[in-house]
Amino acid sequence: MRMKKSRKTRFKTGQFGMLEYIILALFMVVIVMAIVFFLFGWEFGAAQREGLDQAYGKSLSLINLFMHSDFFTEKDNMLDDSKLMVSKCDDIEAIFGEKLCINITSVLFVGDEVKPCTISNYPGCNHWVICQDFCSQGNLLGYDVPVNIYRRVSGETELGVLDLRIGVST
Repeated sequence: MRMKKSRKTRFKTGQFGMLEYIILALFMVVIVMAIVFFLFGWEFGAAQREGLDQAYGKSLSLINLFMHSDFFTEKDNMLDDSKLMVSKCDDIEAIFGEKLCINITSVLFVGDEVKPCTISNYPGCNHWVICQDFCSQGNLLGYDVPVNIYRRVSGETELGVLDLRIGVST
């Protein structure tokens, strides 16, 4: 013989079953939200990587253009120090675009100090900075590449480092 459940017991059993459905639904909503956030983050990261890849590609293209430009080279893709001396940021931006920072340093030996090039100390200098105002800003990315620097006054060729950076928007 079965015993009848009281009304109070049936109510508690029904309430417990309803609570299971609410917890299950809440758990499913959390899983769906986690998947949506994961996919959104994945797409956002891919877009950022694509932007950085484009910036690095632009930087390499600008280095190639800079090294083969008659505005800065003498012969055989050697940078001419006299042409670097008269280079102005406005000219560089007109040719290569805005948000550029160009540092060129002749290779220093032990004990040598960096001597920024100005009209008063030319040709006894070893460091050229073009678009110096922009060089102090953040979010720059680019490459350092070895270059040959042709010294017009002495007719010698020195080894140097071209540091070309471009601005990247965040």
